[in-house]
Amino acid sequence: GHWILLNNVHLMPTWLESLEKMLDEYDAAASDTNANFRLFLSSDPSPNIPIGILDRSIKITLDPPSGLKANLRQAFCTFDREDYEDLEPRTRGILFSLCFFHAIMIERRKFGPQGVNARYPYSFGDLTSSVAVLRNYMETAPIKVPWEDLRYLFGEIMYGGHITNDFDRRVCCDYLHFFMRDAVLDEMDMYPHPDAPTDGTNDIESFQAPQTSSSYEKVLEHVDNELVGDSPLAFGMHPNAEIGFRTDTSEKLCRSILDLSPSSGMIGEDTANAQNVAEAILQDTLEQFRDTRLDMNAIKNNLGGEDAGPYATILIQECGLMNQLLQTIVSSLEALDLGFRGEITMTQNMASLQDSLFIDRVPSAWASFYASERNLASWLQNLQHRIAQLRDWIHSGPIDPPLVTWISGLIHPGSFLTAVMQAAAHVSKRELDKLNVAIEVTKKIDVLDFTAPSRDGAYIHGLSLEGARWNVQMGVLEPSKPREMTCPMPIIVVKAAPRDRTESNIYACPCYKTRSRGNTFVHLFNLKTKTTPSKWTLAGTALLLDVE
Repeated sequence: GHWILLNNVHLMPTWLESLEKMLDEYDAAASDTNANFRLFLSSDPSPNIPIGILDRSIKITLDPPSGLKANLRQAFCTFDREDYEDLEPRTRGILFSLCFFHAIMIERRKFGPQGVNARYPYSFGDLTSSVAVLRNYMETAPIKVPWEDLRYLFGEIMYGGHITNDFDRRVCCDYLHFFMRDAVLDEMDMYPHPDAPTDGTNDIESFQAPQTSSSYEKVLEHVDNELVGDSPLAFGMHPNAEIGFRTDTSEKLCRSILDLSPSSGMIGEDTANAQNVAEAILQDTLEQFRDTRLDMNAIKNNLGGEDAGPYATILIQECGLMNQLLQTIVSSLEALDLGFRGEITMTQNMASLQDSLFIDRVPSAWASFYASERNLASWLQNLQHRIAQLRDWIHSGPIDPPLVTWISGLIHPGSFLTAVMQAAAHVSKRELDKLNVAIEVTKKIDVLDFTAPSRDGAYIHGLSLEGARWNVQMGVLEPSKPREMTCPMPIIVVKAAPRDRTESNIYACPCYKTRSRGNTFVHLFNLKTKTTPSKWTLAGTALLLDVE
């Protein structure tokens, strides 16, 4: 008649099969099983839990509430009124700021990759443990609050212990530098770095911290009355982030509907089924790429017996990968064409390829060569531009880079940046590990404005800025315009600089291949700013390569 609790069973998927058999034995011997026996299981969402266990279980889930106000209320209500009233005023103010920080970290995930690169399992255990540390510190604290110690404990241990991405850790630490300071004890504005309104008014959304002398009920009343809506400004983000969040949600819903709908259904008034649509796209694609290959021998001939330098090595690598991709595209489409004509048996991979062609999605075998979020039609057009750049590079000479390199059209753009450093190290006779990539943003937008290569690096284009915009005339970051989701960057000079060189008034901006960010990281570029760099960190500002 005992009760048994097994925590985190999702970590032992193979053993769960044995557990399922044990439960089957107990059911078979129900007459011999104590009626008071209970088994409790806790788990994260997992596809590896056997159906037999799920079917016989009473399932209870606890999800955080939706919205900043609801998360803040729930975080604050975790603590009893009596415990709160016993705290000194300074500790009360820090506790409320910590609850606001907890709610921000939970709710920021809704903004997708612009909010966080990965989802972390923050829980009330992190909050209560942080408050326990806070109380211990404040009981023996001097007149000056040990902010630095508290920020380290909260940002590097309690919450930071979950974080695996360096840029997410930077966001966490910048939030704590804003929320954990003396101003929070004096009713400061809890919205970090709000932008001035663009509608001609002087009304700036804000939410002040409650008075440290306020009672428990007064604090809850203050949250209910003063915290209105879930503005991105509360997170230090631009209002455009809300548009991006809603757009991404709608696109995911549409993709789910497409995945669930029958592929042989009617398309408007057209009676063509999935096979007819897929076959038409197949023939068009084969016509474009059946005989398209990059001439590797031409690269060797253009080298003229010279050793392949860093740029030629990059060109050879890119052309080799592109030929592999073209071979994959052509061979898979030719096999599907034979399947349509009944000459070979349709396989699961061929059926998946047919479905991808029908719903305008890049097949997984093709998408594995480089990261992209484009639909199939746009992806194929983009592929043609990539091939054209490589052909022009071969004909102009593989030893030097193109006059202005479309870096978004390279499969491995990070390798090109390394080649710039290698070329600079060879010329300056310096060690490669003492150099770093540096950039200089020009004031020119059009590639045709350049008639000569860069003297100390390479010109690149194809980058876009998300979460901010670039002021071309002043050469600094500034807030985005309303409904401007991305801002194209001018031509950039990439060059090598000493690793120990320091710059002031710069934001170390991460560059990613796609809007999904995450593991598509390429490099850090220093962009000039007149405001504090943490403003752009909290806004999720990043450079992107592949933007439609």
